[in-house]
Amino acid sequence: MTMETTKTSLTENEGNTLFDNSEKVYSKDFSWYAGIFGWPAAILVVLQILFEVIIRRQYPLFPAEQTWEVSILLIVCYLTFITILAIKKYQAKQEQVLIANVTGGLITSLAIAIFQLFWHGRLWTIFNLIALPLLSIALGLVLGYMIYKIYKLIK
Repeated sequence: MTMETTKTSLTENEGNTLFDNSEKVYSKDFSWYAGIFGWPAAILVVLQILFEVIIRRQYPLFPAEQTWEVSILLIVCYLTFITILAIKKYQAKQEQVLIANVTGGLITSLAIAIFQLFWHGRLWTIFNLIALPLLSIALGLVLGYMIYKIYKLIK
């Protein structure tokens, strides 16, 4: 794994650029990866929040711990979707798919875990701040690798 660093100069056309050097991972910068997982991540977080709010309002006796399984299911669907999106639309290499999955999974699972921490306010949600991101990173690596290999075998 190599990381290429390139220096870019600020010009008047790049007035909204915050930094004068951008780091590229496998020849793509973070905005390229964010383009892959950005809008699906927003949809995932909104779906998770709506699920938590609706379930708690409609079924107050529904155990909050059971929402963890739904979080995992939504994250698996999300990671599968961004893997296929990265491969088909962005023609990403295997390393780029894995980086998009890990980054997207980490960001979305942290957002979900932080929401659950404040929404449920129970002890398990503190541990969930560590467990859910680690699990989503592992799932992102496994799903990204498997789907990429299957796609290349079929193609």
